[in-house]
Amino acid sequence: MAFLFKAATDVKYFVGQFGMFWQKSNDYTYNWEAAKRVDTLGFSVGTYNVNYALSGMVSKRQAVIKALTEMDCDCVLIQECCPEWVDVIRTELKVEYPHMGFCDRPGVPSSGMGIISKHPLEVRVVDTFSQVEGSMFQSMVGRFNKDGKEVQCVNVHLRPPLDPTATLSSPSNTNSIRLEELRYITSHLNLSLPTVIGGDFNEQDTAPGLSYLQQSFMSSCAFIPPYKETHRWPLGPTVLMKRLDHILCNKHLYLATAGVLVGYEDVSDHQPVVAAFTFN
Repeated sequence: MAFLFKAATDVKYFVGQFGMFWQKSNDYTYNWEAAKRVDTLGFSVGTYNVNYALSGMVSKRQAVIKALTEMDCDCVLIQECCPEWVDVIRTELKVEYPHMGFCDRPGVPSSGMGIISKHPLEVRVVDTFSQVEGSMFQSMVGRFNKDGKEVQCVNVHLRPPLDPTATLSSPSNTNSIRLEELRYITSHLNLSLPTVIGGDFNEQDTAPGLSYLQQSFMSSCAFIPPYKETHRWPLGPTVLMKRLDHILCNKHLYLATAGVLVGYEDVSDHQPVVAAFTFN
């Protein structure tokens, strides 16, 4: 009976966390026209997990740089930005994004993070790794000035949905870690500032961490239909499709539009997400 209960539990979480894998993927294009209307009044932020393993593949590198250029954001939050990726980005994007900050845990290439910006940038690290039990990565906070207003952008890469048992219920087993990571991160922010939190949350729309944030933050989920994934992972004859990458803003901002940049589904396992904001 215990085995049957465990099997039923695994199926439940498989459907809840990976339930989109059998659905046909439909593109949901970022609304560039809406973003252009916002540009004179606000700013845009993107997020992209570039996959550290791709840094040595020339064709993949070129596609990632093309995506980061096409995003054309005021600020882009990058995850898995290993030292090799840092060198590529500094070289290839120094004109488009002249202000950059990076950090990592030495010897852990998946821990690398970056914030690249069109505006002068101040960055600092929030040490979630050593302060939250089960956390695997640090977080990064950047501040830039847009039209005389200071904006706080937070880059997160939360605990991957893996545990030692590696069962289908692993995403649920690690939910509490991601929730605690977000609680710790938000406790180290100045939320009186216009604030954007984005990155690889490693969880879908209604998971505990995102539900906690959405009590006081507006999410890009509102603009991206539930059938559009931001992450693809091959599994045997099929592909798991999940929504792991999100951008949220606090009450000092209005989320005008958000979307997934299409055409990059087969570059990294993650896809670029972009959002545009105006000031409240």
